[in-house]
Amino acid sequence: GAAVDETRSTRAADGTLKLLLVLADGSEVESVLIPPLPAGGKRAPSARAKCTICVSSQVGCRQGCRFCATGRMGLLRNLSAAEILAQVAAARRAAAKLGMPAVANVVFMGMGEPADNAENVRAAVACLVDPKRFNFGRDRVTVSTVAPTPAAFADVLGVGRGAGQNGQGGGGGGGEDGSVVDGGGEGIDIGGGVEAPTSPRVLAVAGTVGTDLPPGRRGSPPVDPSPALAWSLHAADEELRRGLVPTARHSPRALRDGLCAALRARPDPRRRRVVLEVALIAGVNDEPRHAEQIADFIAPIEQACFDPRRQSGRSGVLVNLIPYNPTYNRPDDGDVAPPDARLANGIPHFSLFERPSWGRIDAFQDALRARGVWVSVRASRGDGDASACGQLATNKAVARDRSAEPTPGGFGPARGRI
Repeated sequence: GAAVDETRSTRAADGTLKLLLVLADGSEVESVLIPPLPAGGKRAPSARAKCTICVSSQVGCRQGCRFCATGRMGLLRNLSAAEILAQVAAARRAAAKLGMPAVANVVFMGMGEPADNAENVRAAVACLVDPKRFNFGRDRVTVSTVAPTPAAFADVLGVGRGAGQNGQGGGGGGGEDGSVVDGGGEGIDIGGGVEAPTSPRVLAVAGTVGTDLPPGRRGSPPVDPSPALAWSLHAADEELRRGLVPTARHSPRALRDGLCAALRARPDPRRRRVVLEVALIAGVNDEPRHAEQIADFIAPIEQACFDPRRQSGRSGVLVNLIPYNPTYNRPDDGDVAPPDARLANGIPHFSLFERPSWGRIDAFQDALRARGVWVSVRASRGDGDASACGQLATNKAVARDRSAEPTPGGFGPARGRI
């Protein structure tokens, strides 16, 4: 049978299309088709030219991030590679039917934690970048992970210990300009090049790691078919991050070490770059001191990403600020704040979370820029229809096997053709 039995959709005022796919076993999963941004503004041209599809990798999620509606579902099951690819195929059909621009970017920023389903995610990415199948550029496919373990980054990329196990072949077409489009539809230029770095912060990194090209850099770089990478960091302080991601078992520093190792293991130095995502919540992690902590924290990552031939002169590390998108209260799911709504670590109950004012967002961004950090603010898309970052969740009750731990790729082969 087919991987998907039915597809339904709703459209937000800004044109964002939320797709609900009913899978063969009755499970439901959401993905979001994000149209180009309007013309004008300081946006990368790629952000206005094509559509982005935000896909899910699991039905539900076990990570339980406080600010995410999916995390309150719990984990129902992993998606097969075919079920992941079915979301992209459905988005292409919807875009063509509605006269929208072609889908050129895929971001794994929907329901689920890709690192908890790494085998099927890598298999799906291999299909997406295969010129004979979906033919997306390597840098047009981005996988975002909260990083349950330090090894999560290598797992989703298929590098280091995972090298040779991901079955990825072929480099895919295009994407060498190094731009990706995040889940909010904003173009992010993290490209390579040959011009020496000029940013004082990047020059400081150059003084630490040196500017000599490593052996093997002359001529064509080796093929790196892995996707672009994003890390859901949210806070550099361990206690604060654990409050936002209660399932976190490793410190941010330990996870950072795993990230740096995975970046250095990428065979093409031009692709050693990463987006660090920070969901900003009013009164929780949006103060200038939190920005200062992040600026200090990312220095080793900038060293791991350093490329003396990067034309932009940037570090290869982009901090992407995501203003909190309210999740919709459902009393039957316990979304009502208790009388004592503040947790022991000072973080409010999630039903009390609010989006920071633009003044606070600007102050946070300015604090990072003052330290020479490359930073952007993600445009909220589809938040009026519960389609924005952190808002995806399905209502359908599906029986959950609580006795078994989720295993990567543990739900069998693809159940149908796309």
